[in-house]
This record gives sequence, C-alpha cells and structure tokens, in this order.
Amino acid sequence: MHGVLALPSAGELEPETLEVLRFLCECAATALCNSERVVKTAERLTERCRRVERELASERALLHTIFMNAPVCICVLRGPDHVVDRVNPTYVQLVGGSEHPGLPVRSVLPELEEQGYIDLLDRVYRTGEAASGTEMLARFRQADGTVKDVYFDFAYQPVRGEDGGMLGVIAFGFDVTEQVLARRRLEHALADLRDAVATRDEFLSIASHELKTPLTPLQLQLDSLRLLLDKEGALDERAARKLEQASRQTARLTRLVENLLDVSRITRFRLELEIEEVDLGELIREIASRYADEAHRAGCTLEIHAPSPVVGRWDRMRLEQVISILVSNAIKYGPGKPVEIRAEARDDAARLTVRDYGIGIAQADLSRIFERFERAVSARHYGGLGLGLYIARQIVDAHSGSIGVSSEPGAGATFTVVIPLEPKPASGLVRAEGSPENGEVS
Repeated sequence: MHGVLALPSAGELEPETLEVLRFLCECAATALCNSERVVKTAERLTERCRRVERELASERALLHTIFMNAPVCICVLRGPDHVVDRVNPTYVQLVGGSEHPGLPVRSVLPELEEQGYIDLLDRVYRTGEAASGTEMLARFRQADGTVKDVYFDFAYQPVRGEDGGMLGVIAFGFDVTEQVLARRRLEHALADLRDAVATRDEFLSIASHELKTPLTPLQLQLDSLRLLLDKEGALDERAARKLEQASRQTARLTRLVENLLDVSRITRFRLELEIEEVDLGELIREIASRYADEAHRAGCTLEIHAPSPVVGRWDRMRLEQVISILVSNAIKYGPGKPVEIRAEARDDAARLTVRDYGIGIAQADLSRIFERFERAVSARHYGGLGLGLYIARQIVDAHSGSIGVSSEPGAGATFTVVIPLEPKPASGLVRAEGSPENGEVS
C-alpha cells in the first residue's frame, strides 16, 4: 500500500475511465516503489564511497608516515629537468638541511653534475630503465661551505603514467658511510696484523735456526764426554745420571726448536713431503721402542695393537713426527696409566689411534687444541709451546687425511688419525690457515 486516489463522484465515471485511472494508480505505485529502492541504493553507495574515501585517506596517511620516517633517502623528481617534487627528512639530512621543492636538482645540487649523477638521471628518464650502484661516493656541499663525503647504495627508479609515458624519477639512497669506513679500518688493521704475523714468523725462523745451531754440537760433546769418562773408568753412577739428564734436556730443547722450525716452514709453505712406501705398524713399534725409557720413567706401559701390516705411501719422517707427538703427549698427560696404540687398514685408508687414561680434555678445549700455541692445560704444570698438535694436524692435512679427538676430563683422551693409503697432497706442500692466499689471519 503506497497511497490512495480520492475521486468526488467515482460512481458517475465510465468503466473505461475507471480502468484508466486504475492503471495510472498502478504505475504511480510502481514509480513510488522504485524511487524508494533508488534512494536506498543511493544511500548504500554513498556510505560505500565514504568508507572507500576513509580507507584511501588511511592508506595515504600510512604511505606518508612510511615516506617521512623511512631510514632511506627518498627524492621524487618530475619531468625531464628533474624538478624536486617532494623529499623525506632523511634526504634533507643527507644533503645539508634544505628541501628545495619546485626547483631542478641541477640548480640545488650542482656538485652532483660533475660527479655524473645527473647524467645518470637523464639516462633513466630517457630510456625508462632503472639504475643502481653500491658504496658510491657522493660529495655534498653543506650550508656552511664545507663538503660532506657520503658513501651510499642508491637506485633510480623511473615513474610512468597510466599511458606508459615517463613522469619522472624516484631516487632512493641508503647511507653506508659508517660501514665503508669501518671496513677500511678493519682492512688496515688486518694489514697491520699480517705484517706483525710475518715479522713474528720471521723472528721464529731466525731464532729457531740460531738456537738449533749449537744444539747438535752440544749433544755430540755430551756423547763424547760420556765415552771419554767411560773409557777412563771415571763414569760413576752419579756422573752417568747427570749426563743422562743433560742429554734428555738437550733432546727436549731440540724437539722444541724443531717444532718452531716446522711452524715457520708451514707458514711459509715450505713443509715438503717426501712420499715413500711405509708400514704403519712397523713404524709404531719403532717409535714405541724409542719411547720405552720415557714411558718407564712415567710409569706407563705402551700397548701396541697392529696385528697385520698397514702399508701406504706417505712421508715416513713426517708420519713418524705425528705418532711421536701423540705418544709423547699420552705419556706426559697420563703418567702411571697404560697407553694404547692401534693401527689398522679400513677400506682405502689407514687408521691410527692413540689412547691414554690420563687427565683428559674439557669439551670447551677440544676445538682449539689443534691451533698454534694453544694448550688445554697450564703451562706452569706441563711444559711445551702448544705447537705439537698444530704441526700434527698440518702434516695429516698434507696427506689428505684427518685428525680428531674424543675426551672427557679425568677419563683420558683418544686421538684418531685417518689418512688415505694413496694420498694426493697438493704440490707436496702443507698450506697453513691464515695464508696470504686466502686473505685470512689465524
């Protein structure tokens, strides 16, 4: 029901007239109904437009907040003359405190012209292709007349209209000055460190040679003195004991000097390998007999487990050096306990294991004991320079092998060496970590 049509004398009207009036009423009712629908639709569309406008305003506010607070310099340029349209505070801070709206960038930052940045802008606008650079140097003239050097990563991004035509360019820049300067300081420090390491290594080499020179004749003199006293019948027990102690200390000093020489050779890539056929089991028994007296004095027994030959092609002298280092350490750190030495062949590799039941090694120290001058124990209670395991690792590496250790404090240590039966060392040289070739310093 939308309304009523009132007639003063409807009974006097003809039926045709009443039919027409009835049709007109229906049309009016339909029109009224449609108008109500239109009004409601318009109200809904109006509310939707308002909601869209609010969302757009919110998006614009968010974009403006991002633009103004971005840690990246942003400059929007219009047209072929690169007129400054808008910039963010980070950009203002970078160029010296001015926004320059409505002015061509050539006039506000003329120093960029001679540095090539304006030509690059021209190319981006002309071709529509983006451009970028990393750690580029730009020199900005400040308001007080000084020049500010800035290193930054930048990107020039073309801006196109709906028809695809060029509207302008957006310039983005990220200041990396501190990173560049910090890296340069680090590079200078590393260069100084390399020089210091080279000086140290040269000193070790010279000092080692100078120390070694008198040791050999000293040992010969001790041996000659022993023979002379024995020949004259003057070698009593006390003299023999003193000579034995002097010989042991001379041998110990000789080993320390040899270790220093080896470190020097390793650092200078001069630890050459002389490959020959070697029976690992036989070599172990030979070294064990050599350390028998030392093990006896320490209350240790050397237990050898090498039931079958383990033959490979290695540097006999260097492999002997590795075994001697491991056996000597086992005796030193496990006095009064047995030392087990095993050798076996597995697949295409030889496996050497030296186990002691001594003081053991803390987990925190396992990863560093193979480095130069590193020790897991107090130098006050145990002698040495902390070079033996470092040299052993370098020799094993030169044979394309590996060396590792498993241990717990108070439960001894097990050192395991695995080397191929037919190793292929690179050029027969041991390359030390921290060499000039890879640019690192250990």
